[in-house]
Amino acid sequence: MGITISPWMMAFLMLMTGFAGFVDSAAGGGGLISLPAYLFAGLPPHYTYATNKFSAACGTTFATANFFKSGAINVKVGVLAAIGSFAGSALGAHIVLLLSDEMLRTMMFIILPVAAVIILWQRNLPDENRDDGTLDLKKILLALAIGLGIGLYQEVRTRDQLLSNAAQMAADAPLLTEDIRADNAQQYLARTVQRVSEVDMLGVYDIKGKPTVFCDLVSGAGDVSLLPELKADTVSRLCSEEKPVLSNDEMPDGADRCAYAVMRDENGQATGIVMAGLYLRSYHRTVLRVLLSYLLIMLFALGIGSLLSVRFSERVKRELLGYEPDAFRQLFLQRMDILDALDEGLMAIDEHSMITYMNRAAADILKIKVKDAIGQPLKSVYPRSTMARVLQTGKSEYNIGLESIKHVSVISDRMPLWRDGRVEGVIAIFRNRTEVTRLAQDLTGVQHIVGALRAYTHEFTNKLHVILGLLQLGEDKQAEEYVLHLTQTRAHSIGYISERIREPSVAALLIGKVYRAAELGIRFVLDPASELHGDGRYLPASSLITILGNLIENAFDALRNAPETAQKEVTVSIREGEHGMLISVDDSGAGIAADKLDRIFERGFSTKGEGRGTGLSLVKETVDAFHGTIRVESEPGIGSSFIITVAESANRQQ
Repeated sequence: MGITISPWMMAFLMLMTGFAGFVDSAAGGGGLISLPAYLFAGLPPHYTYATNKFSAACGTTFATANFFKSGAINVKVGVLAAIGSFAGSALGAHIVLLLSDEMLRTMMFIILPVAAVIILWQRNLPDENRDDGTLDLKKILLALAIGLGIGLYQEVRTRDQLLSNAAQMAADAPLLTEDIRADNAQQYLARTVQRVSEVDMLGVYDIKGKPTVFCDLVSGAGDVSLLPELKADTVSRLCSEEKPVLSNDEMPDGADRCAYAVMRDENGQATGIVMAGLYLRSYHRTVLRVLLSYLLIMLFALGIGSLLSVRFSERVKRELLGYEPDAFRQLFLQRMDILDALDEGLMAIDEHSMITYMNRAAADILKIKVKDAIGQPLKSVYPRSTMARVLQTGKSEYNIGLESIKHVSVISDRMPLWRDGRVEGVIAIFRNRTEVTRLAQDLTGVQHIVGALRAYTHEFTNKLHVILGLLQLGEDKQAEEYVLHLTQTRAHSIGYISERIREPSVAALLIGKVYRAAELGIRFVLDPASELHGDGRYLPASSLITILGNLIENAFDALRNAPETAQKEVTVSIREGEHGMLISVDDSGAGIAADKLDRIFERGFSTKGEGRGTGLSLVKETVDAFHGTIRVESEPGIGSSFIITVAESANRQQ
């Protein structure tokens, strides 16, 4: 078969085979490039396989020589592999030569895309044998190769079907079935070739396979001698088929594809054979049309993709606060390292109460690993947390004591995260106050002991003066009785408080207030029903000291300016039960005016002059932090009562 290739097509083949050789030597798979190039140039399938193998062998020889010079070849392994490769290649070549052009062409359309998928996929397979979701050049080329292969295959199948239909249509034409030697048969074939774009040539054979009429698209007329005579076995095979047959065995020169249909008379007897064929240029037009379609689609997709990518990049940059992604990533990693190095614990939840962030300090406080907490429901990690409450209220909470965490003393701040006018999450800050609380308790206890000693000093100075006067008057017996009475009274007072108040720092506070009251001429009474276990079940000692200290001093202030004849008395009650705690501080002062009751807990508000007004506000903040309640009852001229309650559930679930 004579094959003519233009200089431009030869240059194209050299370019493509050169690129295929480079790819093959570097990574393998060069045949995926060279085989389609040979087919596009017009080489039949057998020529394509053989020519590709020859060119690949030449390129492989030079590549092997270069690798051998560099010492990159394991000779022993290479020789054994070469023996196996020689045997496999020989067997493969023999099988290819036994196959028809049609079968080889079909195999190419099937094998090439499959080979492309396997080769490119193996090179792009992630470590975990699954797609990582990214889009890179290899995937794009793979998708284009598969799409182009499918497109070309569909075009060729469609072209073959149209060619078969044209052959069958001509075979069924009455003009040809009546007399295939008629003079106007030539004119009919010429008109058909010109009108049917899917056909480049038409020919008619008699029942013995001898050509009788021929017309091609180039000349408009046809020389019957250009048609090869059909062999007897070919005629027999064609006549045995009911449908048109595609065959490339006995085609005219320059033809690439032919379809044969049998003409039959009214009795169904074969009277002749019609051949419809296509030139190579028609297949080139088909390939070019598919390539052009893909090019237009690619350009359109590229334009749309570029527009969308620009819009998307602008949106991403806007969401990243003007930072480029790389700069934002670097900044993000630095901030993450800083947050993880903090001593304060940080934990964030989203709008569904799922943990989205936790730093090392928070993990240590909650005794959990960070990787086990991220992405888990808050209730499964910290069942008693009330962070989710902030999602509903949208209000920040500060200085919340987390009494449910027993191994350390922790206070927490919770703040909602707002976005577009709605709460999309909450962040909590945990501060480990174990050491600070211990020091504060120690210092507070010492402070109140010092206060108690100061009160002792003032009072006993006065008592010593009394004793000295009695001794100077010679009343030794009365002086002795006076000393014993003082000792019993003080011991009873200290023992009375210590038995009911088992928290040392709170007991020291009350003892100090007893002697402070004695200095001021105020009767200080601890309710006999008072009881404090000292386990911090409802309120920690530091909070109790803040509440009691400020309320008792406020009561002392209310009695400071009372008349000498008036009854001055302060009564304190501390009661713990199964479900909560009750604290009350009562005084017999002048009471609080009704118009001032609503403002007494405001910071800076006071009826006692400048620089006051912080004690009661601290009490209110402490009670609110533990979700307790504070109630004030005051009657002018009779006195005031401050009553505080703290429920068990409000404290334990923090």
